[in-house]
Amino acid sequence: MYWNHRVVLVHEPDGDDDEPFFEVCEVYYNEKNEPCGYSEATVSSDTLQGLNEYLERMAGALQAPVLRQSDFIGKFTDEELH
Repeated sequence: MYWNHRVVLVHEPDGDDDEPFFEVCEVYYNEKNEPCGYSEATVSSDTLQGLNEYLERMAGALQAPVLRQSDFIGKFTDEELH
C-alpha cells in the first residue's frame, strides 16, 4: 500500500446554486493501485522543513487528475493497514 497527495472533489454540485468543494488529501491505494481511501485535508509537520516538503507534495497534486468520491472502491484490508 502507498499514498500520495491528490485533489478530491468532496462535494459535487447538485443544483444551480450549489458549489463544488475540493480538498487536497492524502489518498491511499490498495495492492491493485486503486484509490481506496483518503484523509481529511490537513497541513502539519513537526519542523519547518517538513512543512515545506509537505506543501510541495500537495502542490504536485494539482498536476494529477481530480478524484471523485466514486473513484474510491472498497475498503482497506487488515493486511494493508499494517
